[in-house]
Amino acid sequence: MRQQKGFPAERTLEFQSTISMTLFSLFLLLLLILYPLIPLMSSHSITVNLPKAMHPNTSHIDFDPYVVVIGIDPEGRLYLNRRPTNLETLVQQLPEQLIKSRKTIYVKSDRRTSYARVYTVLGVCRDAGAQRIKLLVQKV
Repeated sequence: MRQQKGFPAERTLEFQSTISMTLFSLFLLLLLILYPLIPLMSSHSITVNLPKAMHPNTSHIDFDPYVVVIGIDPEGRLYLNRRPTNLETLVQQLPEQLIKSRKTIYVKSDRRTSYARVYTVLGVCRDAGAQRIKLLVQKV
């Protein structure tokens, strides 16, 4: 066997564990671009039909003089203790009503009621000083 000039007779192969910085930078750039896009491509919406809530009988709440009940119908009309009212009147009457009710308010609404309307009423209750706001649901 003929030896080449400048090379030893026996060569050993050694692998060095070095990472090419160019490839590493490209990989990081790819992750930076794809990371926010993956959830957008894999997300999908599902329809959920929630069951009606099981709870104790709350029919006495509507007739108790020491309880404040705010009702919201599907059209967004407001009722304070079964009497029709509007948002401006509710803001004025609610602090007086809270004094008798020990700072608890019950909010009743239909499931077809706009959540924005319910959220507005909850904000009015909080601003009036309600310490406990309870949401009532339809009885099964």
